[in-house]
Amino acid sequence: MDGLHEFRLSLPGLLQVLAEHLYSDRRVGIRELLQNAHDSCSRRQIESKDESYTPRVDVRIGDAKILEIEDNGSGLTEEEITEYLTTIGSGYTRTLREMGALDRDSEVEKLIGQFGLGFLSAFLVAEYVEMETLSSQTGARPIHWESSGDGAYAMDEGSKSSPGTRIRLKCRSSMEHLLELDSLARLVHRYCDLLPHPIFIQDNPAPANRTEAPWESVDFKRNMLEFLEAHEIPEPLWMIPLQDWRLEFNGESLTVPLRGCVFIPQRSIASLQEFGTTNVYIRGMFICENQKTLLPRWARFVRAFVSSSMLQPTASRESLHEDDNFELVSLALEKQLLAALDDLSLNQRELWSKIIRSHTDLIIGWATSDDRFFTRLVNRIELDTSHGRQTIFECLTAESAVHYRTNKIMSPIEQILSESLRHPVIDGSWFGVLPLLRRFHELNPNVRLIDCDNIVESSVRRTDGKHFEKLLGDFNRLDVPQRFVTAEFDPADLAIVFSRPKNADVISDAKAAIDNKELIPGIADLIPSWVRQQEQTVDDLEGTFFINTRSPVIQRLNRLAGERELDLLPLQLLADATQLLCVKRLSANEGKQTLRRFNQAVGQLLR
Repeated sequence: MDGLHEFRLSLPGLLQVLAEHLYSDRRVGIRELLQNAHDSCSRRQIESKDESYTPRVDVRIGDAKILEIEDNGSGLTEEEITEYLTTIGSGYTRTLREMGALDRDSEVEKLIGQFGLGFLSAFLVAEYVEMETLSSQTGARPIHWESSGDGAYAMDEGSKSSPGTRIRLKCRSSMEHLLELDSLARLVHRYCDLLPHPIFIQDNPAPANRTEAPWESVDFKRNMLEFLEAHEIPEPLWMIPLQDWRLEFNGESLTVPLRGCVFIPQRSIASLQEFGTTNVYIRGMFICENQKTLLPRWARFVRAFVSSSMLQPTASRESLHEDDNFELVSLALEKQLLAALDDLSLNQRELWSKIIRSHTDLIIGWATSDDRFFTRLVNRIELDTSHGRQTIFECLTAESAVHYRTNKIMSPIEQILSESLRHPVIDGSWFGVLPLLRRFHELNPNVRLIDCDNIVESSVRRTDGKHFEKLLGDFNRLDVPQRFVTAEFDPADLAIVFSRPKNADVISDAKAAIDNKELIPGIADLIPSWVRQQEQTVDDLEGTFFINTRSPVIQRLNRLAGERELDLLPLQLLADATQLLCVKRLSANEGKQTLRRFNQAVGQLLR
């Protein structure tokens, strides 16, 4: 039992692990073979430097469930087949990349392969694999290779006459759907659309992939819109190509290779569950879609296509390792996005306003979650106000105050008062607006937030009523439970306004329920004490009428009151009409009383 021993490998068992646990979709076997063919072409370009060489990959459907993939790349020698193709975990492209790992501009970066599992994944699709290959090296001999994936393979002299590799797959019954042109075209479009070497299917003279990333083309906008349409994505509101980005760390700098496109769609779902998602490519090969953590957390209204050689795929190449390089790419992406949005909000105000309107909930909802985004763009986030759409800074008064309201429904009088204010009142009833204002206050403690839900109380300035004693006394003789006080407010056309405390409606409803014995046992014992407590903390539960001493009507009535005894009917009508216009909801009892007084006053005027 002493001494060293070698591990033994069960190939069928390994294939089962790959199929059931590593790859989520057996079709990745085709992706891996196409990637190998692509790398073979890139390797021939790198090693031969032959300017006349034109790389290509062909995919053909044959008889007897045969799928064929052929490239005119570098081909393989017998030693390479033994060392790389049939040695699990060893790959020639990874060896080349490691040789040039310190030179990110090297052509070695064009190679995709990395894990040495690509060829093995062919058995996920096929029950039998046959290969003909001829190396482009001088004096190389053609080789024929075949295996059924049972742990053994046969290799002898081949018949291929030109450099490259041809692989023939006898598809498993469960994978026969791949032997359809449409299925193959979709696979190539999904995984290989941006690979630079053309991939031809059957006898079609046009390549099935576009061979160039739209963000690398001269006409970025036209090609990007075409690319988005092919991915069934509507034309976005805004988009820009990504570029390499320099990060600074303690006096040192690092350039993050970054390509792709960020864009803002026409609209988003009003939900905090929505993520700013990214489709990721590495060296032109599609890796994953809807990646949710590469974009910054606040960018829920943004989408992206990102390509960076710094990103590290998992062994299945269906997701990413969220390692240090991932964080660097994410940071570079965030800084570039912030700079672009900063420029957009400054120099394209109309477009920026449209973006804010289309994604209000997401932008406002997530603005408070990231101070970098908040401090950079909060002064350009437009909110609905009584004076139209304005930023928080535009709503600041000379007294460093921001006025807001959370009640969505306003009475007619409240709307008139709101529009007449010299300062705008922010509509805080929308999702996320109030947290945004509170975060703004936290970062700017000298700015006061003023709740204008009771717009009447916040709009009037009470006066001593020194020259209106007689008229004030006449108003207070009316058959109403509310009291009258003098005040000044705009507009002067409003003679009287009415205000009721916030909890008045709730307290009135509770008292009515008690009087009508509508409460269930247990609750009935608790509510009366709660009502008494609330009545002690709320002044003027019935509400208050404010007489506008600046109003021409009030001033005329005041003169008449000084000359003779006033008929109370006009005052009663004025008070009842004001209450109806100021109160958003009257109880049934209040409505009956107001209607009774109104009818009595009109009836007396008609005598």
